[in-house]
Amino acid sequence: MKVLVSLAALLLVGAVALNRPYRKVMHNVDPEAKCLDGSPAAIYLSEGDPNHILMYFEGGGSCGSNSLSNTIENCYQRSKIHLGSSIYFPQENSFEGILSNDPNRNIFSNWTKAVFMYCDGAFHQGNSKDAIRYKDTQLYFRGGVNTRAHLKYLDNTFKFSEAKKVVLTGSSAGGIATFAWADYVQTLLGKDTEYYPVADSSIFLTPSQPLSPSLFHPYVGSEATQNLLSISNKDEDVPLKACAAAVKKEDQFSCLGMYTAHKYL
Repeated sequence: MKVLVSLAALLLVGAVALNRPYRKVMHNVDPEAKCLDGSPAAIYLSEGDPNHILMYFEGGGSCGSNSLSNTIENCYQRSKIHLGSSIYFPQENSFEGILSNDPNRNIFSNWTKAVFMYCDGAFHQGNSKDAIRYKDTQLYFRGGVNTRAHLKYLDNTFKFSEAKKVVLTGSSAGGIATFAWADYVQTLLGKDTEYYPVADSSIFLTPSQPLSPSLFHPYVGSEATQNLLSISNKDEDVPLKACAAAVKKEDQFSCLGMYTAHKYL
């Protein structure tokens, strides 16, 4: 019986070790990096091989809507949950798929991995220096500030600019952030770094529509995103600079849809 109990204990310890949790990091590299509710932006970090770094943008929709007033209300509601506030982030977290630390399940298990938590509501991009006063709170739109602060922290800590291999990825809204930031991240890397941006589940087709900008889901190709960027990007263009330079300021929302963005990647 003692042998069986000991064996079971060893198996349990081994299983926990294989999928060790990520720890929350509020690095405060830039005090202006904030979630919608003003709480500090954060990442989850799993330290591994510093020469192999995977960065993942968390997904989770956006707070854009069909009118400016509805957009602000959506962002307000979002600020009360984990998609708009870091106060709801636990100290440790576990992830699966390419973020798993189990070597039996993931070829990236021994890489250094960072999850950029999505709490700005505007695709991990944008910057409006002045908060919006609404109801009982102030709403902050600092997605671009957050992302640059996370990248700086990783470079300060692991010198990711000198890494052998870097993967930038994310799903859904995080996939949009991936292709929006792909060129910027490349400018931070050394010439010998192998760099792989992988945008997952981020095109949002609407098959019933003809082949036109309307082919893309209203999520990223319509009035909703235009309304959102009118408040999230007052002091900063979208991060895909080639696209931002080619279109009018009021049309930069289209740079977050692959129908337009693919021309500038």
